[in-house]
Amino acid sequence: MLTLAQCKSLLNTDKRKYNDEEIKKLRAFLYQIAEIEIQEEEENNNKKNNRE
Repeated sequence: MLTLAQCKSLLNTDKRKYNDEEIKKLRAFLYQIAEIEIQEEEENNNKKNNRE
């Protein structure tokens, strides 16, 4: 997991500045999306392997 400081340095490079709470929410949301993507990829791989 990226630290809050790492996220802050990535997100606060332009005019828009995010506070710590916003960064935590964004980080959690992105990790949820990543988890869904991983699950989908695993399911697709399992389906592919079952067909072979």
